[in-house]
Amino acid sequence: MKLEQIINFFRDKKGINIIYIVLIIGIFLLSFDVFFPKSETKTKENTQTQQKAEYEKELEERLEETLSKIKGAGRVKVLINLKDEGEIVTLSNIKEKTSGREGERVNDVEKSVAILKIDGNESPLVIRNEKPRVKGVIVIAEGASNAYIKEELTKAVITFLDVPAHNVAVFQGEKNK
Repeated sequence: MKLEQIINFFRDKKGINIIYIVLIIGIFLLSFDVFFPKSETKTKENTQTQQKAEYEKELEERLEETLSKIKGAGRVKVLINLKDEGEIVTLSNIKEKTSGREGERVNDVEKSVAILKIDGNESPLVIRNEKPRVKGVIVIAEGASNAYIKEELTKAVITFLDVPAHNVAVFQGEKNK
């Protein structure tokens, strides 16, 4: 008797609506990770952004200190824009196999990252850690109205950061009263 009541309930419009609601809730719960990523991902992104900002600020401060020592530059403010967050280059093992008949050649490449084990902890073997690349630099200096000083500031930035001249802009700042 109860089985018949259940079947009749689901044949009714009210029962079908409940099935739809349960399906929608189920789909939402299954896709929960897509809509709300784990905090690890957010923490990693926040850490990378924070490290980029700290590196940017450190470069700006060092460059400001260096440029302000140029005779005639006066007070200097520097703004640096970075292209990326840098790159960690790891050692990779590459195995390449070539097979096939005459006229047909099949290349099979297998790439794996070399792992370093220390006290049971595994981590990739890092070859080098590249710093973020500089996209552009703005320099605001009191003495930049003088063409010679402006050129010297530009050359110093190009040398200090290894950026092309077209990515460096030097402007005159307000004079101290």
